[in-house]
Amino acid sequence: MSGNDTETDPVDERATAATQLLAGEAVKTSGPDTERSRRRGQRRERESGRTVAGQDRRSVGWAVAFAVLGLAAAAVSAAGLVAPETQGIVAALGGAGVFLSLLTLALSPTTHDGRETALFERVAGNYERAAADLGLATAHYYVPTGGEPPVRLFRPREADAPVPSVDKLSATFVGRRDAGGLLGLALDPSGLALLDEVDADLPDEPLTLAGELCGAAVDRMEVAEIAQPNVDVDTGRATVAFRGTAYGSIERFDHPVRSFVGVGLALGLDRPVRTEVVETPDGEFRIRYTWQTR
Repeated sequence: MSGNDTETDPVDERATAATQLLAGEAVKTSGPDTERSRRRGQRRERESGRTVAGQDRRSVGWAVAFAVLGLAAAAVSAAGLVAPETQGIVAALGGAGVFLSLLTLALSPTTHDGRETALFERVAGNYERAAADLGLATAHYYVPTGGEPPVRLFRPREADAPVPSVDKLSATFVGRRDAGGLLGLALDPSGLALLDEVDADLPDEPLTLAGELCGAAVDRMEVAEIAQPNVDVDTGRATVAFRGTAYGSIERFDHPVRSFVGVGLALGLDRPVRTEVVETPDGEFRIRYTWQTR
């Protein structure tokens, strides 16, 4: 090695140059670009906070709905307002409602879509078994009430029976007390929770209304990848093809996305809207919404 102390190794020179270059880049990134990145990060945090808050509200809403259903079912069973052979079913449904309200609160807040789907699938399965035991038809009716809640879901025993009056739909178990029969089950629809997040005036023209509701489900709430409506205004019918929906299968009892469109149609058109699942020749499913034309 040479005795000249001022001689520098070429490797050290390259390392020094690289260090200076990185230092210069660090100075550059401390300006406006960094500030924009910081603002983007803050915006993402705010949006994340709103998402969690929305999930919290939905969880509390589900819990309240389950609790009300459970207490109503227990009261109806205790008062003997349903036939003796169905009192056991009603009592079990009441206990399940109270349990699910506690379970929902225990699981909230949640940001895990899989957990929400699993919870809804369990709830829907319980309702479907209860509906089968009560002999209810598969049709759903979303009925505007003009009060609070603004829409009730009615599941009848006879698919083509007239929809009961609004005052009768205030009860969970809708029945003719004089004849001792049960007309059907009335609940607060799950779609009300989603509709509260839209906060928009609903048009009363069916084609526009169906398009806006389906668009909101896809673009604003992102609870479906596709929601394509096919509307026949003259016959009072809208058939919607859903793809990639949140909360599992769209065919389930009062599925939130299916319910959201039904509730919105009922409010915008100010008349009961019937929904049912239809299967296409290629084995896919659609949701058909029908209403009386004027």
